This record gives sequence, structure tokens and C-alpha cells, in this order.
Amino acid sequence: MSMDDLTVRGRFGHLLQEIELPLESIGAILAAIDRSTDAIHRARAELANDDQLKEQGLDFIAFGSLARYEMTTSSDLDYLLVGKNGGDNEFAHRVALDSVEKLRQGMIDGVTLSEPGKSGLFGAIIDPDEITQAIGLQADTNHSLSRRILFLEESVSLFNPSSHEALLGAILGKYLELRKIGSTGVPRTLLNDILRYWRTIAVDYHAKSALNTPYSLRYLKLLIPRKLCFVSSVAPLYLMSHCLGEVDELAFLKESFSQPPIVRLGRLLSAISQARYSDSEQNKIIAREMFGILNKFIKNAGDASWREVVAVECGQEDPCSSDNFGQMRSLGKELHGHIGAIFTSEAMLPFTKEYMLS
Repeated sequence: MSMDDLTVRGRFGHLLQEIELPLESIGAILAAIDRSTDAIHRARAELANDDQLKEQGLDFIAFGSLARYEMTTSSDLDYLLVGKNGGDNEFAHRVALDSVEKLRQGMIDGVTLSEPGKSGLFGAIIDPDEITQAIGLQADTNHSLSRRILFLEESVSLFNPSSHEALLGAILGKYLELRKIGSTGVPRTLLNDILRYWRTIAVDYHAKSALNTPYSLRYLKLLIPRKLCFVSSVAPLYLMSHCLGEVDELAFLKESFSQPPIVRLGRLLSAISQARYSDSEQNKIIAREMFGILNKFIKNAGDASWREVVAVECGQEDPCSSDNFGQMRSLGKELHGHIGAIFTSEAMLPFTKEYMLS
């Protein structure tokens, strides 16, 4: 990310002051930010002198909980290598595997991070044109859409941050170009793709779930951190709608999407909690509850025994009434209600009507 990692905790802490949320109430979130920051620094140090990555012209991009600064000791290492040498280069793939193995074992003391899942979305080498040139229509596959939006929503460079920043700008610049000639409004194609990606992963979850086992830890991830990541990705466009014509649009969006989701979410919740809004105090309460739910999820998700219990409960006849899965699912439902209240708050309702419903 272009933003110095060391400022993530500071920026987030400042935003929490504005919604009057005590730091001691979100210890798991803060620990995850610190863990992620340390892991990113370790990874960059490990790869800094990787001549093979340099020779192949590849950047090592991490996604998932690491890029969201929500990393636990149970996190996966989701990654893509991005460069013009992408594709079927066998040597480049061997270089990638060597680099990945170093990182899996060295980012957290005493922990070997899990490899990416088998969907093929991660763990690949891709050409940057794949996610910048094909927006919409048949060429824009589920993979290209997902990679493009994930690059905006939750990505961090572990090798070449300047390359990452340039690609981020190229993606956002393309979306700005797709607006109607003369338009100075929020780029609707970008917002539509953010919405499309959220709907895609929601539908894909059900497609991947067996009919007799509709619930899993993956469901809870969809319900809480992934849904909050979606909200945080709408946030820059909402904030942009308040300064149209007053800022360099590309610079504004690059700066916003260079921040991790948790900071973008904090900026949104802080903005709608300003005193000039009649429901500002209620919004502060909702904001504190939203971060409280995320804190509980991160705390539990990092507990291997809790994950094991949840896996067992999801195989039972009625997992929704279980102590662990059932409780977290209920919190996810509460979060859903809070998000609805945020999007229909006095501050956001005009944006919701103008952009989210049309």
C-alpha cells in the first residue's frame, strides 16, 4: 500500500476517538493490526533481495486478512504474482513457489500459514492487463472481476509497492474513463462492479455449499468481515460524492483505496457521525457495535479450538441454535441491521437513493 503501514494503527485510533470507542474494547482488532503490520514488514524484508522476482518483473501481492490488517495465526496466505511475464512461464512459477514457501514459514513466529484454496483465484501469476483492460462483457470472467475488485478492496504489495500503486491507479483511471463524456459524478461502473463482486461471492458461497451442509466458518466470514469489506469499498465513493469538482478524482480514489478496509470503514462511520446530522449520536452507537462485532469475530477466528467446535456444530441438525456458530451468526445478523441503518442514515440516504438503487 502507498500508505506507510506504521500509520494504520494511528489513523484507525484517531477515527475511533471521533466515534468515542475506547481502544481497550477492541483489543483483538488492534492485535490483528499489529500482527499484520509485523508480517508485512517481515515479508518485505524477506523478499527485498529476491533477484529472481526482480528478473521476472513480478510483484508479490497479498490479499485476505493480511491485507485487511485482520490477520490471525489461522490465516491463509492468499497471493497473486503480477507482471508482464505472467501466464505459462514455468520458471516464473518455480520462482513464485520458492518465494511463497519462504513467506508461509516466516511471517509469524512458530506458524506456517496455509496455502490458498483450490479455486484458482489465488496462487497464480497474472498479467496486469487481465484486470485493467476487460471490464464488462464476456471477457470479464468471475476471476478477472474478483481479482480486480479485490485488488482495490484488500491488497498489499510485499515486494514492489510502487508497481502496486501504479496498477491501482491504472484500474481506477480506467473506471473514471468509463464515465459518460462530461460526467463529473461518482463513477457508477466502479460502484456497480463493487456491488457485482459482493453479489458474486454471495452466490458462489451457496453454489459451493452442499445442500445438506449450508453453513460453515466460511459463511461467518461472508457475514462479517467480507460484508464489512464491501461497505468499506463503497465508502470512498460516498465520500467522493461530497467533494465532486473540488479534488483530483484519481488522486482522491487512489489515496482512499490505498488504505486498508478497516480505515476506510472508520472514515465512513466517522463522517456520518458528525454533529450536523440529527442521527449522529445513534450512528456513533451503531459504529461502536459494528467494530465490537468485528472484534469478537477476529478474536474467535484466531482460536483453533473455536474453529474446530464451529466445524462440528455446522454438521449438526440445527447449527443456528449452537453456542458458538449460532452466537456468531446472530451477531452477523445484527451487523446486517446496522449496515442497513448506516445506508439509510440522514447522511447516506441521498447517496443510497441516487447510486445504490439505480
